[in-house]
Amino acid sequence: MTYRRINYEEEANAFLDEYFRKTGNSIGRPVPIEQAVEVVSGFDVLYDNSELNENESGRTDFRHKVITIRVDEVEGRQRFSLAHEGGHTRLHADKVDLLTKPIPGLFGDYARPHLSRRGSNQWYEVEANKFAASVLMPLRLLRPAFEEAKEKYHNLSGSCKQLLAIVTADLARQFRVSQEAMSYRLKNTGLLQELYTRSLF
Repeated sequence: MTYRRINYEEEANAFLDEYFRKTGNSIGRPVPIEQAVEVVSGFDVLYDNSELNENESGRTDFRHKVITIRVDEVEGRQRFSLAHEGGHTRLHADKVDLLTKPIPGLFGDYARPHLSRRGSNQWYEVEANKFAASVLMPLRLLRPAFEEAKEKYHNLSGSCKQLLAIVTADLARQFRVSQEAMSYRLKNTGLLQELYTRSLF
């Protein structure tokens, strides 16, 4: 499968910088993703299960400019779903055909209603996931937080793996994401590799 060449870190930083320019609010931990999506994308955010299928965590309605997020999921999942849907508004708005009548329940290309589904490997879902990770855990905030965590826990005894689990849990709490999302982000940014190859603990 071929993906477009997108620098997700740059896209996320541009998104967050636009939020700062429009509001004057600085970006810290955790990233104010709901406010950022509403301000930058211009979409309303609704927490409601009635408009979602059972296997959906979120949905973007480009016609009415509404993002719907499942109300009964944990906060980390909700925040990632919202950032994911925000990624669609950022990366894929030009691929939506608003002139074609929606076909309820049919999932395919952007000529039909867009549904964000769990486990999808469609190229636009992969892109939205990468954007979500970059905007919720931007490297410009994650690296200093990682350095602080290393300093905080460097005297603890235990294996590197055990210490990494502690650091991951701490960072996940700070950024209000799941530990799984933080673990993937540390790996994909190279911070995890630094931990092992440079014996940072």
